[in-house]
Amino acid sequence: MECTQVDHVQPAHQYELISDVADKQMAIMETLVQDARLKHSELLETYKMVDAAQNRLSCSLTRAHQNVDDATQTLIRIIEDNRRQIIKDLDNAYGAKQLQLTVIDKKVQQMAEKLAQTIEFTSRLVKYAAPTEVMVFKQLLHTRLQVYFSFNPDSNNILQTACELDFPPLNPNVARQQIISIMGVFIFFLRIQP
Repeated sequence: MECTQVDHVQPAHQYELISDVADKQMAIMETLVQDARLKHSELLETYKMVDAAQNRLSCSLTRAHQNVDDATQTLIRIIEDNRRQIIKDLDNAYGAKQLQLTVIDKKVQQMAEKLAQTIEFTSRLVKYAAPTEVMVFKQLLHTRLQVYFSFNPDSNNILQTACELDFPPLNPNVARQQIISIMGVFIFFLRIQP
């Protein structure tokens, strides 16, 4: 304001008349507005690109979650199928071993019953019969007792084997590593994406 009220020396201020520079300044302002419109258009286009990228990212996250859930369900089904097969195999092995033991048990019971009858008969024979009567049965009883003495109910040595079924306990660290190895394919895929 002081400059308009006081006279100054001429070279101190430079000025141009508005009428002389108005067209030039208006052209500059129009250029600035045009440049601002271009920048605004670029920003809107960038906004659309960012929005599209966010939508793709969001959709890919949903899809990745679904893939993880699907992979997990597949692994659970595989584990359940294997569990059922292992249980079936264990039950079959148990049934086969149980059948073998039952056969041995029946043979032992039958032989023990026959031997008890032979012992009872021989004891009564020796106690109540005359020596000549005992001699009549001696060879038959001797042969029969030799059969009993040589009887081996476990000719296949089943009782010498471990009559146990075993399934080794799960090593959680190994199981975890296997799952990480399987699921690691997905992690590797995520890491190589730009």
